[in-house]
Amino acid sequence: PSHYQCIATGKFVSRQLTGKGERVKYDFESSIQLPTKVMVIGVAKFIVDLYESNLDFEVTGWAYPQNAKEGISDMRASVEVLEYFIDILGAYPFEKLANVQSTTQFGGMENAGNIFYDENAITGTGSMEALIAHEIAHQWFGNSASEEDWSHLWLSEGFATYLTDMYWEHKYGTEAMNERLIGERKRVIKFASQYAHPVVDNGYAELMHLLNPNSYQKGAWILHMLRTEVGDSLFKEGIRLYHDTYRYNNANTEDFKSIMEEVSGKNLDLFFSQWLYNPGHPVLMINSNNKGTNTEISIEQMQQESIFTFDLEIEVIYKGGTTEIITVPVSEHKTDFTFASDQKVTGFRYDPRVKLLFEEVEH
Repeated sequence: PSHYQCIATGKFVSRQLTGKGERVKYDFESSIQLPTKVMVIGVAKFIVDLYESNLDFEVTGWAYPQNAKEGISDMRASVEVLEYFIDILGAYPFEKLANVQSTTQFGGMENAGNIFYDENAITGTGSMEALIAHEIAHQWFGNSASEEDWSHLWLSEGFATYLTDMYWEHKYGTEAMNERLIGERKRVIKFASQYAHPVVDNGYAELMHLLNPNSYQKGAWILHMLRTEVGDSLFKEGIRLYHDTYRYNNANTEDFKSIMEEVSGKNLDLFFSQWLYNPGHPVLMINSNNKGTNTEISIEQMQQESIFTFDLEIEVIYKGGTTEIITVPVSEHKTDFTFASDQKVTGFRYDPRVKLLFEEVEH
């Protein structure tokens, strides 16, 4: 019907009235091969706004008439998000970006070049920014470089979740990102007690079961730890090369691992094995004992799953408020570590810079 607007995959070609003008035909086209899951068509009454930007493609907002002011305002954040991701990931992979208010079962759906947001997410308060960042990150990871099988879903959802964290760091600072990571770690820990499967999960009962914190938050945490493992600049170089290599193509976890090994020069067998192919996370019981100028720290891994290898940062707090960070390499069921100091130790903070996915338990 001619009183509706249409948004769809690809580049807009034409709009033609038919019959007596009561019907309308829209044509869109694309030469890009896409995963079927991110093809889309949307038909509704929309107010459409073209956002001002320095980008070489159109960025638009599509909102229902009753939410037009709020929707157009909220979705404008997409321009700033795009600028950041283009800077670190390279050229945007599609012909346009339409941000569309919609009736969807998800908070957002990352359809290629046409992101559909839950109609109720629009408030006019800017509260959609993280959701927008997540869905835009998918344009590179999930839509362009797409997982070859559902068991590798973390290559979409983990990437989109962590790139949102990185955008948060870029805009609001490291502490703001760390707050997000701490919240994501809590979700991983809670979920692990209910679902003892690895991130690369070949044992799911139903496909929708993979839309879980393993794929999203644990996937994000693995990327965060990999960033520490290889270094910030090599990590960014690696994820950019991974996308460039598999642009408009399919990849699996081993493909990503190979790219990161190529860039970093490191053997990442153990890292990928323990974090992606095995379930669980380190569950640590930590004890300390002061003996004169020496302090003994005992770290015991309590998880039922395999023993993990990692570095644990410990912030030592001294009388008077001064602190220092020591790093304890852990690779055994129980690790004992002793350090000496002339100052009186009054307390500890474990993982103060939020680098490790772990759970602490009381003895």
